[in-house]
Amino acid sequence: MRAAARAYYQLDRAERAIALRARLWMQGFLSSALVPRERALVAIDAYDVAPGALSRELFDWERAWFARRLPPPPAAVFVAAAGDGREAVELRARGYRVDALEPARRLADRCRRRLGAGSEVHVSRLETFDAARARGPYDAVLIGWGGLSHVLDRTDREAALRTCAALAPAGPILASFFVRGAHNPGAASRAHRLGNAAGRAVARLRGVDAGEDAGGTWFAGWYGFAHAFSPDELGALAAAIGRRFAWDVAPGDAPDAGPRRGVFLPPRDVE
Repeated sequence: MRAAARAYYQLDRAERAIALRARLWMQGFLSSALVPRERALVAIDAYDVAPGALSRELFDWERAWFARRLPPPPAAVFVAAAGDGREAVELRARGYRVDALEPARRLADRCRRRLGAGSEVHVSRLETFDAARARGPYDAVLIGWGGLSHVLDRTDREAALRTCAALAPAGPILASFFVRGAHNPGAASRAHRLGNAAGRAVARLRGVDAGEDAGGTWFAGWYGFAHAFSPDELGALAAAIGRRFAWDVAPGDAPDAGPRRGVFLPPRDVE
């Protein structure tokens, strides 16, 4: 029986090693074959076909963060990258007026059913959404779990935040995101290099230039590509929309259940 158990664990380890190499090959391939805006669509596709129920209750840090940074109910909050409504449903239950936006149609439909009457749920990417379509202005915008990291192109990130500022011109923009340093450990692996080579060949056939990744993106099968921010990037994004960025959990802080997070302060709080 011990021999059978040992064989099982050896097989499991081999399976996980193969899966890791496949993921690294695919990351290298798609990074070189697709331009950043196409990579962003991979994330939408990944969430759209995700199996099972994606929702879970809010973490304690999220409840504390919302209580500290959001205006009190019955304020109006716009939840972007809402997924199937994890944050939006909780805020609605707290007495907020909530509208939402989600680019993955399957998740947007689920979010709409869960929120019910009285809430609008738009199907769109944040960077291309026309704020005039929403029934704002809102008192705050919340970009759902890690949603800002799925906007991979720098110009698109600025456009996304300008949309948020138009939705809540006098309110805070709360965002969670991934940061540089802790991810993408296999980018220099042989599997990644082989994927890169195959992707560059496909890019040449397509007549596109995917550009060079400076280490700020990584790939996972269940959520596609994500951008990892540096502190300077967040400050520059805030300045571009006339705001100031304030950390709530910064790089180097003690790790917890969630990604790093902060708030793009409303104009009245910018010195």
